[in-house]
Parts: sequence; structure tokens; C-alpha cells
Amino acid sequence: MSTQARIYTACQELGDCVILHPSFKDARDGICQLVQQAEFSGLPFGATVIGESGSGKTTLMRAIVKQMPSQDLLGERPSALCISAQSCPTIGDLLTKMARELGFPVVVRGNRLSDMSVHLISALKDRAVRAIFIQDFQHLYRGARDKSAAGITDWLKQIAEDAGIVVVLFATPELGDLSHLNLQLHTRAPARFRLSPFPRDENWIAFLKGVAGRCSALDWSPIYEKYERDLHVVTQGLARPLKQLLSAAATCVLRVDGTKLSAEVFSQAHRLVFGTDSSVPNPFQGRVK
Repeated sequence: MSTQARIYTACQELGDCVILHPSFKDARDGICQLVQQAEFSGLPFGATVIGESGSGKTTLMRAIVKQMPSQDLLGERPSALCISAQSCPTIGDLLTKMARELGFPVVVRGNRLSDMSVHLISALKDRAVRAIFIQDFQHLYRGARDKSAAGITDWLKQIAEDAGIVVVLFATPELGDLSHLNLQLHTRAPARFRLSPFPRDENWIAFLKGVAGRCSALDWSPIYEKYERDLHVVTQGLARPLKQLLSAAATCVLRVDGTKLSAEVFSQAHRLVFGTDSSVPNPFQGRVK
């Protein structure tokens, strides 16, 4: 295998690695059960998932989607729609993204909004879509947007009820408690889950061991045997920067046809990920012999 292929394999393993740590598993299983409960009862169910940037919300969303197989063998009729709320979103923005996920390229005009909403609800029913996942939901409540946020949440309530669909909202802690922001939407998405950064304890060690056990392109055991403290200092216990650093370390060590992870390798990886003038500390530098 060429060096480039080995680097690609190592990085892909890390990117695809999903560790079912307790809060991640609770959220995945809980939301999957909500989707099933909504089908049984016909009542609106939903949830919010709160987590810092890099805590694994997107990975969680993908893991839940994998538990909800497509309605056809070719995967052309997804069971869930996955969209993101851009900065200062509007109903038209969200409607357009949902329609495109369903395969309908549309341009929404103000006077057609209600008609398009009716068509969207009909399409969601016809396609047997079971859930809508909305990332970056905190954007709705950023700044003085009370009126527009209320309009969007009213529209989401209509979609959830009329289409009989589960709405799951992913957001940073900036969102706050949904029950304090919009009680009516909260009653339709009452479940709340949190993905927190790992404190430096046995769960952090277990997470690193899980990564090392699932990725075989390199011997990753040093990440929990020797460098767990330094990795926690750099990543603050967040999954995304950890994967970024490990991916860079794999590139650095395999580029020189090596196999051993060292302080020098991690120091180089830190510079690759964070640059030379970063506020993120580089504890590996002091350990280089």
C-alpha cells in the first residue's frame, strides 16, 4: 500500500469512528425510541440536543439516520431529512432546504409560502419521512429576532402536527431551554439531551481506548497510555478537535514511513491543526526530546 493510501485509510478510520459513550448512546437510543413512539401513537414527539461545537452533534445525527433505513433499496427515499439553520434563517430558507432534500428544487416566494407548506406536508406524508433534524437551531434566537423566531417555530409546529413527524433540534448551549423560549414547540419536542465535553476522568480514558480499538491503521494505544492528559489539554475533552489532531498525527507519522506515535509527532500535528500562533496550548512541545 502506498504512503498516500495508508494516510487516507488512517484518516478515514478516524473520521468514521463512532464511540457509543454513555451520553451519546442515551441520546441516540432515546431519539430512535421517540421516532418509534410517534409512529405508534400519532402524537407529536421531538427533542433538542444541546452540545458545544465539536461535541459530536453531527456524528450523533448521522448515527440516528443510520438506524432509520431508507424507504427503498436505492436510498432515494430517506426516512429523515437533515438540514441546517443558517444565520438569520427564515421559513422560506428552511422550507427550500427540506424540499431540496426531498428532491424538489424550488424557489419560495412570499405569496406562495402557505401553498408550498401544504405541498411540503403532503410530500413528507407520501414519502413516509419519519423525522426532520435541524442543526444550528440556536441561530433562530440570536439577536433581537423574537418575532421571526416565533413565526418559524409556529411553522415547525404545523409541520410536526400535520405531517405527523418528529422534529429534532440540534443547538449549542446558546439556545438555552426550549421551554423558556417557546412553550408550544417545547410540548411538541419535550425531550432534551446533552453532549458535554469529557472531563478528564475514566470516561475520557474509555473514549480514547474506544478510538484506539476501532482504528487499526496505526497502534493508537499511546493516546490513552501516555498522552491522555496532553490530549485533554489541547481538545478540552471535545471529540472533533481530538479527531482533527489524531488525523494530523497519522499524516505526520506515515509521511516519514513511521509507525510510532511520539511527542514530536503530536507536536507537529498540533502545528498542522492549530498553526504557529494559536492560543491552544501545545503541551507536546515540552516533551520533545
